[in-house]
Amino acid sequence: MTMLRYHTTAFYDASPETIFPILADFGRMEEWNPNVRTSTTLSGEPLQVGTEVRCELRWPFPPSTSLHATLKAIDVPHRVTYHERTTFGPFTLGEAEDRLTLLEGSDGTVVTFETEAHLNSVFRIAKLLPLSFYERQLDRVAEGLRTRLHASS
Repeated sequence: MTMLRYHTTAFYDASPETIFPILADFGRMEEWNPNVRTSTTLSGEPLQVGTEVRCELRWPFPPSTSLHATLKAIDVPHRVTYHERTTFGPFTLGEAEDRLTLLEGSDGTVVTFETEAHLNSVFRIAKLLPLSFYERQLDRVAEGLRTRLHASS
């Protein structure tokens, strides 16, 4: 298995208590993640370890690409960790661990989005894409959260 690690950090003019419930509820991820078309909670409750979610991804991911996420760990309002399995039709592209960490500052919150992905078989070719491609996807996620926060304020 090939491994990729990438991350991005963004500052938000909001408290961790405001941001965390949005980020930690993957069952509503399409509200803030522009890479997600739909997300559905399959089992469990929001912010509960073991909760399972299925997401349909959008461009730049090919049609029929899905993400199956399970909440692994939660430290309200500082950190949430999800284990993910990404599929393309009947094929498993790989697995990943996503960590979202919130650090409160005097004038807002810094959020770090981190992914450690393990790619399977022929999908290892994705390792040939520049790291900047993956970090741009996380930058889009960070900006999607910013848009969501502004819409609710």
